[in-house]
Amino acid sequence: MRCLQTMAQIQTTTQEFALELIQNPDTGVVDSIFTKAEKLLRSDEGLNMFKFKTKHKRVSIQRYRSLMDFFFCEMFTQFKHHCFMFYKNRGPKMKSILSAKEIGMYDDALVKIIELGISQGTSRGWDGWEDYRMDAMLHIGKEI
Repeated sequence: MRCLQTMAQIQTTTQEFALELIQNPDTGVVDSIFTKAEKLLRSDEGLNMFKFKTKHKRVSIQRYRSLMDFFFCEMFTQFKHHCFMFYKNRGPKMKSILSAKEIGMYDDALVKIIELGISQGTSRGWDGWEDYRMDAMLHIGKEI
């Protein structure tokens, strides 16, 4: 019984932290290398889209230090490992991994992905994050 209570407390704490990241965009603010995407993501439209798209993904949001880290790494999953190694002080910052050209390319791709989410809203029929992510990757597939 005690173990179940502890697990429920951990889950509640995790969800509260994730909700804090979503509801208070200043939590975990960092100087993002994806400046255009960060600005759009933090807009009212971007945050509303983000809340809807991540309704089934909230638990994993707490693993990240910022909304932009979450958005970038969950869209481009090949960078998750680099992100978490950096968090553990065992790896370089993303701006040391990507060239200036790549940073610009990913920033533009993220803007298009966010704009897709904003423009389509709930009408696209996405059932949460994974559907949105797959559609977004198809949307920008030729560019990345």
